[in-house]
Amino acid sequence: MNSNQTGEGKRCAGTSRGSVLLYVLLLCLALAVMVQALCAVVVVAQRARTAEAVGRAQLAERDRGLAVLCQQALSCWSPSPWQVVYGGENACGGENGEPIGAVEGALSELAGAVTPVMEASVRQDPSVCALGASAWVEEGRDGLDLPMAALVAGSVRASSGRQTPWLDCEAETEALTFAGGGAAPALVPAYVVHLPENPILGPGCVLEPLDVPWRLDPGWGLLAGLTESGSASTVSGVVPGPGVLVVRGHKGELVHLSELMRAPASGESDDESRFVGTLTAGGESPAVLTVVVGGADLDASNLGEVQGVLVVDDGSIYLDGTVLQGAAFATREVEVGESGTIVYRENVLRWATDRSLRRTRLVPGSRKEGGTG
Repeated sequence: MNSNQTGEGKRCAGTSRGSVLLYVLLLCLALAVMVQALCAVVVVAQRARTAEAVGRAQLAERDRGLAVLCQQALSCWSPSPWQVVYGGENACGGENGEPIGAVEGALSELAGAVTPVMEASVRQDPSVCALGASAWVEEGRDGLDLPMAALVAGSVRASSGRQTPWLDCEAETEALTFAGGGAAPALVPAYVVHLPENPILGPGCVLEPLDVPWRLDPGWGLLAGLTESGSASTVSGVVPGPGVLVVRGHKGELVHLSELMRAPASGESDDESRFVGTLTAGGESPAVLTVVVGGADLDASNLGEVQGVLVVDDGSIYLDGTVLQGAAFATREVEVGESGTIVYRENVLRWATDRSLRRTRLVPGSRKEGGTG
């Protein structure tokens, strides 16, 4: 009896140990599956994040390539062949000396376009990305933000005893204004902080008080860092057009308009870095737009007749001996002396505010992603 009970007890103990061992094995297997699943999720998530980061980087490189082509169109508005336009962040030497992952770009004519529009296309090596991108590049005109006035200044100084008007308007405007006879409202405003006593003005001109000195928008001062081709541009997509002169001076400096209007001869480089554009005989622009920033003064005296718009930020303009057909804007003083005269011409001011600058842009909604040839 006792021997039978002992044998059955041993068998029960062995069965219990086997069940526990099997349970432990199953538990370990389940834990292993869970760990493997978690590791797989982590690996997939990391790969997804890496793929997304790489995709965003490639997209940014293609965007940069399109921006470079848009800026390139400023210096030369014509189709261009495929060439490397952006080296990429992780550039390194390739088989042909070109950077691996470099972005190539080209400009091509757009069939059927009725406005100045070209197509900019970019691509990368197929081993980097099989997709390319394209967008339309549009050319247009722009200008400085200036008041629609003949004169804006801190003060105006004329010689004592002067009898002739120092502010006038063109004959066409004057005739149109007074064609009906009798008194007519003034058409040519001028704004001055410190109004002069007994100003001598031409018909149709009026002086209005200005509360604070006028200043040029600081953003336009960045044009002084441009080269004629826009290669050193800090203003994306904008370059001065023909006849536009932008100079960065400093307080106490006197900039001479006569020197700026003299196109530098071949080999001259002393003042060439200060030129944004040069006014040459037979140029496209109907006038000269001169912008001086940095606090320097502009000497435009004794030049006879000049057609244009003079803009001096934080400085003064000297006009004695010059008839300015256009408009003048200065933060400080405009000195007209004995014979300096401003003859307001709206068409010249409109040219400066609407068409004096060349601009390109990527047309919104024209971007496409896909293969490129």
